[in-house]
Amino acid sequence: MNRITKLLSASLIGIVMLGATSSALASGTDIRVYMERPSAEAGNKLYRGAKYEPVVGSYLAMFAEGDEAVHNAWTGNPFYFDGVPALTGRAHALYMVYIPYGKMEFNHYASHYKKAKETSAGMQICLEPLDGLESVKDGEYLRKFARQARDSGIPVFLRFANEMNDGSNPWGNKDPNLYKEKFRLVAKIMHEEAPNVVMCWAPNDWPKNSSDKYYPGDDAVDWVGISAYPPYVSNTKSKHSMKFTDRTKEIYDKYSSRKPVFLSEGAPIQNIEFQDSTSVSYVAAKETKEFYDEVARRYPGIKAVFYWNNDETHGAKRQCKLSDNPTVLSAYKQAISSPFFLSAVGQKSPVYFADVQWNAVSPEKQKLSAFVAIDGRLDIGRVAYKINGRYVGEKTGSPYEISYDFSQFAGQSVEIQADIYTTSNAYVTSKKIAAKVQKGPNLSSGIKATPSVHAVTLNGKTVKILGYSINGHNYYMLRDVADALKNTGAKFDVGYDQKKNEVVIERGVSYSGGNDSKGSLEDNPRVSKSTQSVSIDGSKTDKLDAYLVNQNNYFKLVDLGKTLAFNVEWDGENKTVRISTN
Repeated sequence: MNRITKLLSASLIGIVMLGATSSALASGTDIRVYMERPSAEAGNKLYRGAKYEPVVGSYLAMFAEGDEAVHNAWTGNPFYFDGVPALTGRAHALYMVYIPYGKMEFNHYASHYKKAKETSAGMQICLEPLDGLESVKDGEYLRKFARQARDSGIPVFLRFANEMNDGSNPWGNKDPNLYKEKFRLVAKIMHEEAPNVVMCWAPNDWPKNSSDKYYPGDDAVDWVGISAYPPYVSNTKSKHSMKFTDRTKEIYDKYSSRKPVFLSEGAPIQNIEFQDSTSVSYVAAKETKEFYDEVARRYPGIKAVFYWNNDETHGAKRQCKLSDNPTVLSAYKQAISSPFFLSAVGQKSPVYFADVQWNAVSPEKQKLSAFVAIDGRLDIGRVAYKINGRYVGEKTGSPYEISYDFSQFAGQSVEIQADIYTTSNAYVTSKKIAAKVQKGPNLSSGIKATPSVHAVTLNGKTVKILGYSINGHNYYMLRDVADALKNTGAKFDVGYDQKKNEVVIERGVSYSGGNDSKGSLEDNPRVSKSTQSVSIDGSKTDKLDAYLVNQNNYFKLVDLGKTLAFNVEWDGENKTVRISTN
């Protein structure tokens, strides 16, 4: 919603929704079991090829200007690019501001764009024609707006005339042809003038089945958004018998096969509407955690989530601010801790979640989790798992994750059963899923890694560096090599830039971290090509070959030697890898 009508339109929701019964809005029953896998196995099946779209994963995003704990609009201290990570524990990839069409130029927020550029972030700009759609014209204002957006040099997600199916907006519920004409005009100008701008079409989640007539066409729309603010009547019941993710399902099902979808704004409401003192923080926190868990599993085509970190002071007085609610803030921190959610534009998640019904299970230890939607119920609390009828574990709280080793079932079919219980431990229902276990490990990636049996010496002395043999070459954990060389002339330090998803190597500096070679290696590890970039002394390099083995990077030792100036030789007679730094 726009800043003004968001305060006033809440009272209209109940009127609009009167015609929709709970049964009509309910999600039905949808229970699925997932396994966590390396994102390389997903290939491009979750990718639609749009500008700025992550191949796998979803951007963390937020409207944060209304939370004084993270942003002071008058002094800039704190500024939300710093305040949000300090509050939530993670940097966010995208932030959002509003601009009234014709009344404010793009560069009004120049300080925000400068900060975004410094932190590898992007901005969602909500361009609102408060004087009506007729005011939108191909003229100096719009052309200058586009040029300033281009010159900002940051990813710009332009959400023009959002929630056009909401009559409380000055441009809402108007002539669909006029709306499409104006949207296409703005899209044409942005595509001509500003290649860093993506056009976002974003209706409201209500009324249901009301937005299709406003869709401007695939050629004008780059991303498809949805606004959703789930209200509750108690700590156990939704006002409309819907889960948070249910509110995105209509748009997701219609458009995610060809466009990246995103939550353009939204958050669970922490109080009963019009009753600012009646808290429903328990269910708001539960829905927050479940929403992010379910996006990663059931709705991976949702490629960004803009959390509305703000309170209303009028109308329904809806409260969504994080800093004022420790219960919801704690749930938010837990929800965004998953590596599936990304802190910078251009990143890719290292993991994805494969539905066991449609993907063969590798015969190794797997992390199993579940998506549970049953008629919009909010009281689901526990899932117990059985394999071929035998109980193997259970978990309370989304995403209901357990670990289980499938190696004993290599080459066989198994039945995975998920038994669903409420938060009060009442049995609800069960789902049985037939799954196929692969004959050998890592068949999904086609890569085989075996523990290296070769000895390693450094300048003539035996050292312990555990490694794997992959495709006939020795690969070792980068940090272990750095630890072994820390007192030599070839010393180097290793770090990780989370924003860039990049391994950082600095030559001439002694490694200060720990050594992981005190442990042991698995016989059948999970292997995939590493997707992380590598920089050496500030410059990116593509000269290092690396694999992700059980979520750790292993580099080809010969490549490391050539790049970091130490010698690597193979002593075939003694089956020994010899490293020298002299």
